[in-house]
Amino acid sequence: MNVSDSHEEPDGPVPISEEDLSEDVCAILDNYRLSVENVNQPYPPRWAITDILKAFIVYLNGKNDASALLMDDLDGLLFGLDDGDGPSFSEFRDKKSASQLIRGLSMLYRNIPCDILMDSLIVHLSGISYSTEHPGHMRDFILGKAASEAVAFMVTSNKVLIDHPYLDLVIQLGRDYDVVLTRDCDKDVTECLCHIMDGAVTVYDPPAVSVAHLDADTIIRARYESSFPDKMEEMIHALPKNRKMVVLDDCGLLTGSKKISQRTIDLLNRSELLSLNRFSSPFSNRSLSVAEISGHHSGIATRIRIFDEGCIPGTENIQDVDAFDDGMVSLGEIASVRKGTIVGKDNLITENDGDLAMYIRPKDVEKGELLIDDINYVTNDRHDSVMPDTVLVDSYPPFTRSYLVRKRDVPCIASPNFSIVVPNKDYLPDYVHAFFRSSMFVDRARRLSSGKYITLEDLKSIRIPIASKEVQQKIVDSTSSSANDPDGITSAFRSILSTDQQ
Repeated sequence: MNVSDSHEEPDGPVPISEEDLSEDVCAILDNYRLSVENVNQPYPPRWAITDILKAFIVYLNGKNDASALLMDDLDGLLFGLDDGDGPSFSEFRDKKSASQLIRGLSMLYRNIPCDILMDSLIVHLSGISYSTEHPGHMRDFILGKAASEAVAFMVTSNKVLIDHPYLDLVIQLGRDYDVVLTRDCDKDVTECLCHIMDGAVTVYDPPAVSVAHLDADTIIRARYESSFPDKMEEMIHALPKNRKMVVLDDCGLLTGSKKISQRTIDLLNRSELLSLNRFSSPFSNRSLSVAEISGHHSGIATRIRIFDEGCIPGTENIQDVDAFDDGMVSLGEIASVRKGTIVGKDNLITENDGDLAMYIRPKDVEKGELLIDDINYVTNDRHDSVMPDTVLVDSYPPFTRSYLVRKRDVPCIASPNFSIVVPNKDYLPDYVHAFFRSSMFVDRARRLSSGKYITLEDLKSIRIPIASKEVQQKIVDSTSSSANDPDGITSAFRSILSTDQQ
C-alpha cells in the first residue's frame, strides 16, 4: 500500500467502535429515564421496559424519519409489524418518551445492531438494579450477568424452553441456541423478544406440541407455592433422555426452612442433580440459587457443587488443593493464553460451501471430540484463526470441555467462550491437553471462578506439573483413553511422575 493511500478520506461516515456506540445508546436510555421518571414511582415502571422494547422494534424496522416522527405514528408503525401469528402488540403507554427515544437512536447512528441495543438495555437496567429505590418487579427482568453466563453453559441441547423471560438470560442464550418461551410468559415482553431476536426466540404453544417433542433443555423459575414441587417433579419425569432442567430460584425456596423448601430439596437430591450453585444477585433483597438436573444424561457422574461460603443441605465444598506440592510451573510461564474471537450470527452459516473456517464453541465439544453435525462456519476471513496444536479450554463451569486442535480441523476459529492456550516448545500440546482434562485443573478452575467464569489471569496462574518430554509422552500415552475420567488422569500424572522421581 502506498503511503499516500493511508491518508485517503474514507467514503461516508467513519464507523464508531461498539464500545462507544453502546455508551451512546446507554446515554439515550438515561435520557428516556428522565422523561418518564415520576417522583412517586421508582423507575422503571413495568410498562416502561416494554415501551423501550417496542421502540427498539420500530427503530430496527427502519421505516421512520427522525425529523418527521410524530407520537401518533408510533402505534401504527408497531401494529403494522404484526404478522397475525401469536399475540399482537399492545399500544405504547408513553408515546412522547418513546418517540424521543426513537429519534435519539435515529439521530445517533443508522443501523445500530440489535445486539448492541439489547446489551445496552441490560447495562441500563442492571445499573438501576443496584439502586435501593428500584421497584420490586425489576427482579422479574434481570437475572444477573454471572448467573446468565453460567446457565448458558449448562445447556447441552440446541433448543431451550424457558418459562420466564429474564431479558439478560434470553439474550445470552439467543446467541447460540433456539429459545422457546412458554405461552404464559409476560405477553408483551415475549412478543417483543420474538420480533427483536428475529427467529432465535419463538413461543411454545402446549396444545400444538409436547415438551418431549421439543427435545429441549428446560429452564424454570422456582415459585414459593405449595404446588411447585409437584409441578417440578412432573416436569423432571417428562424430561427427554439426555436433556437437562435448570431451576432458577430467586425467591429463597432452596434456602428456606418451610416444608415446601424441604420437599423441593428432597426432590432435587432424589433426581440426577449435577450441580447446585449460588450466585451473587444484583438485588440486595434477593438470593439466587441455580440447580442443574440431568435427564438420565449418560456418561456424566452426578456431583453436587457449591461455589460460595454458604451452605445448602446436601452440598459439599470443593477444596482448593493441588495434586502436587513441588515441581510445578504456572501456565502463563509455559504457554501463551488469550481469548477466542467474537463472530456475529450474520457471519455464520450451517453449510460449508468451500474452505470456510469452522466456528468451534464449547457445546461443539464432547469428551475431547468435535460434534461436527451442528458445527457452524464463518462466512468471512476477518477473524483470528486457530493453529494446530492449540488447546481450547472452556472458560465457564463445569470446565470439562477442552479440545486439542489438529491439522485436519484447520481452518477454524474459536468462540470467545474458549480460552486459547498455545504451549511453548518445551511442552507437548497433548500433555497440556491431558492436564486440562484432569481433576487437578478442573477443581482448581472451579475454585478460582467461584461458580462464574475463569479470567485469563487466573487461568495463567494455575500450575501444571513440570516434566521432561519423555515423561510427558508417557502421561499422554497413559491418559489417551481417559476422555471422561478427570480423577483417573490425575492419578496417572501422580503415578508416572512419582516413578520418574525415584
